[in-house]
Amino acid sequence: RQSSAAAIGNSFAEKARDVWDGLCIVLRERALKWRLVFLALETALEDAMVSVVVPEIALHTPALFADSSDTAKANLASVCVIAVGKLGGFLAGWYMNRAWEPPTEHHRRTGYRYLFWSVLVSSLSVCLLPAGIQVLEAEHGEGGSSTGWSAAQAGCLALLLLGVLFFFVFSTAPKIGFATLLQGLVADQQAVGKVFGFVGTFVTFMDAVVIVGVNSVFTIKEWKGSHMVEKLWIAAAVYVAHGVLEVVLGPLLILDPPPREVDDALIPDKGRERRPTEIQQETPGHPSGEREH
Repeated sequence: RQSSAAAIGNSFAEKARDVWDGLCIVLRERALKWRLVFLALETALEDAMVSVVVPEIALHTPALFADSSDTAKANLASVCVIAVGKLGGFLAGWYMNRAWEPPTEHHRRTGYRYLFWSVLVSSLSVCLLPAGIQVLEAEHGEGGSSTGWSAAQAGCLALLLLGVLFFFVFSTAPKIGFATLLQGLVADQQAVGKVFGFVGTFVTFMDAVVIVGVNSVFTIKEWKGSHMVEKLWIAAAVYVAHGVLEVVLGPLLILDPPPREVDDALIPDKGRERRPTEIQQETPGHPSGEREH
């Protein structure tokens, strides 16, 4: 038993050293460090969408899904909505794996820059969720129920499905592209295992923090009197802020500056048309501008 306990302790200590070494490597590389931060935020916000935002909508929109007391039906509704988003993510992943050619360089003029804009589009699509609930509440009121099917319900459902679909479609493509970039940022192949060991630990920690933060939007006591649509707009603002942050700061913190182009002005006669007199002065076998004697 003592030998078994010692082996477990040694294994744990070895894993802990690998995680620590991975942390040290990440902190030394600015691009790697910020790519990891954004990766953790992207993963955490996607998990918050699945575990908090969509279930809250399903639980508190009886006019569309189910009464809050019917948790089984609300859970089924949220699973169906998430399945639509995951289907879009699957199609986006299939397209990326077939058509995406990872750039060989990591500067700001490569295809990596478009991935940051895809993150922004994904974040903006979350605004369709409170917009859909707002359409529903305009007719049925907050928490109102309905026995029939109205245009407001159809419009709300369409906006919810489109919002979740676009969120997963435009967040899957950057996830695949940035995974390639993250691997390319780790130059030392021997350090890959240690870096990704720390990546898993950090992403899990950030995942928990972000999910708790998004969940607090819907559960803080002082906000319980707020309308559902207001809480969703607050949550959407968190997602949009993340998208704007990636577009503005992501390329500057993660990608290399573009290679300097040679100034045409430094190259003699480049970009300048030659005058007819210069052409006439040339003779076969003599450089331009020389005259026969």
